Amino acid sequence: MTIAPVRPSAPPPAPPSTRRLSPAALAASLVVAAAVFLVAFDGGSYGLLDRNSIAIGLWWTIALTVGLGILPLERVPRAALLTAVLLAALAALTLLSALWADSVEATLNEFNRVVLYLGVFALVVLASKRLTAPRWSDGIALGITAVALVALASRFLPGLFPGSQLPIFLPTERTRLYYPLNYWNGLAILVALGAPLLLRAAVAPGSLVRRAVALAPFPALAAVIYLTSSRGGTAATVAGVVAFLALTAHRWAAAGAATLAALGSAGAVVVLLDRHELVNGPLDSAAAEAQGRSAAALVLLACVLTGALYALAVRYVPRGIRVGPRVAWALVAVVALLALAGVAAADPVQRFEEFKRPPEASLGDDPIRAHLTSASGNGRWQWWAAAVDQFRSHPLLGDGAGSYEAWWARHGTLPGFVRDAHSLYLEMLGELGLPGFLLVLAIVGSGFFVGMRRLRRHDPDGRTVTAAFLAGLLAYALAAGVDWMWELTAVSVVGVAFLALLTGAATGVPGRRPAARSRVRRRTIGTVPA
Repeated sequence: MTIAPVRPSAPPPAPPSTRRLSPAALAASLVVAAAVFLVAFDGGSYGLLDRNSIAIGLWWTIALTVGLGILPLERVPRAALLTAVLLAALAALTLLSALWADSVEATLNEFNRVVLYLGVFALVVLASKRLTAPRWSDGIALGITAVALVALASRFLPGLFPGSQLPIFLPTERTRLYYPLNYWNGLAILVALGAPLLLRAAVAPGSLVRRAVALAPFPALAAVIYLTSSRGGTAATVAGVVAFLALTAHRWAAAGAATLAALGSAGAVVVLLDRHELVNGPLDSAAAEAQGRSAAALVLLACVLTGALYALAVRYVPRGIRVGPRVAWALVAVVALLALAGVAAADPVQRFEEFKRPPEASLGDDPIRAHLTSASGNGRWQWWAAAVDQFRSHPLLGDGAGSYEAWWARHGTLPGFVRDAHSLYLEMLGELGLPGFLLVLAIVGSGFFVGMRRLRRHDPDGRTVTAAFLAGLLAYALAAGVDWMWELTAVSVVGVAFLALLTGAATGVPGRRPAARSRVRRRTIGTVPA
C-alpha cells in the first residue's frame, strides 16, 4: 500500500481589487488605444485614400492571421456571425445599387465604406475572447482621452500644433474646436463615446489609483465639448451616462462617480466662461494665447481635484451601503419630475418650430454659448425632408448608394452644397430604399438585443462592462441619427467596435466556454467530452 503525497492546494485567487494588470493585458489595451488615436488623428480618416488604406490593412491582417491559425482566439458566437451576415448584406446591396445609381463612383465609395466597417467588425470579433472586455474598454477609453487632450492642447497651446489651422470653408464656424478630426460635432461625439467607458473603469474593481485616474479626464472632456459648441455631443454624453447608470450593476457607485465627474466638468466650463477671446476669438490674438495658458493650468487642476476627491470617496466612504427600494424609486421620481419640469419650461413646441426654421446667419458676439442654447436645426429639418422625398420617389430600392448629394443639388430647399443627409437612417432610406433602412436597423438592433440578453446573465463586473458598451452603442446610434457620423470613420470605427464586442466573445457569459482554437481532437470511448 502506497500513500500518494499530498499536494499543497493552490492559493485562492486574489480578489479583483488587488489584482495587478498583467503586461499582456496592458499591451493589448495600449494597442487598441493607439489604433483609436491614429484613426482619429488623421483628420478622422474621412478621406477616401485614408479609408481605403485602413480597409486594405485590416483585410490583409484578417487574411494572414486566419490563414496562419492565429485568429480566431475563440469560436465565433452565432450572434456575431449573424451581425456579420447583415453587414455583408448591406455591403452587397450597396454594390448592387450601382446598377441603378446615377454615379457608379459615388456608389463604389459607399461600398468601400461598408467593407471597411465590416473589416473592423470582423477583426474585433476574431481578436476577442472571454474575460477580455475590460481591456478593450480601457483601450478605447484611453485612445479617446488622448484625442481629447490633443484637441484641448491645440486650442490652449496652439504653438504645439502648427497644422491645426483655422478653417476657411465655413468662416462663421471658425472658432469651434475641431482639431484633429476636422469636424467639431464629430470630435464632441467621439469624446461622448468615451464617457461610459471611463465611468466603468472608475467603478470596476481595481487599484485606487487606477479608478481615480479613470475619472480624472472628465473636466477635460467637458471642456472639449463646450469648445466644440456641439449639442449633439452634449446629448450623446448625457444619453451614454444615463444609460450606463440605468444598466450597470454598480448603480449607486456609478451615480456617485458621475456626480463628482459632473462637478469637475462644471468647474472646467466655468473656467472657459470668463475667457472670451480663447472661446470666441480672435484666436491668434495675444489675449487668446494668455487665456489659453491659464485655462490649461486650471482645467488640469480640475482634473487632478476630480480624481483626488474620487479617491478619497472610494477610500473612506463605507462600501455596501444599501438604499431601500422605496428610497431608490423616490429618487428616480424626483429626477424624472425635475426633467419634466425642465422640458416644460423650455417650451418644446416653440423649440421644435425653431428647429424647423432655416439657419440664421449670425449668433452674436458669443457664438459658442449662443449655439449651445439655441434650438436651431442648422438646416437639418430641410436635409431630412429631402431624404424622405427621395425615398418617396423610389421607395423600393432608392436612387442608389451615394445619390443623396445629387438629389439635394436638384431638389434642395436651401442654398449651399450638401453631401450627406445628416442622418444614417434617413439617408439609407432615400438611397437604398426600405431594404437598406431595415438592414441598418437590424445591424444596430442586433447589438442591443444580444447585449441586453447577456446583461441579465452576467455577474456584477461582467454586467458593468457590458452596460458600458451598450451605453456607448446607444450614444453612437443617436448621434448617427442626427449627423453624418456614419461617414466620419473615426467615430464609426468605435461604434462598430461596440457592436462587435457586444455580439462577439468578449462579453460572452461565463460558463460553458465555446471550443478554443485547437487542431487536437479528443478521443473518447463511450463518453461525451465535457
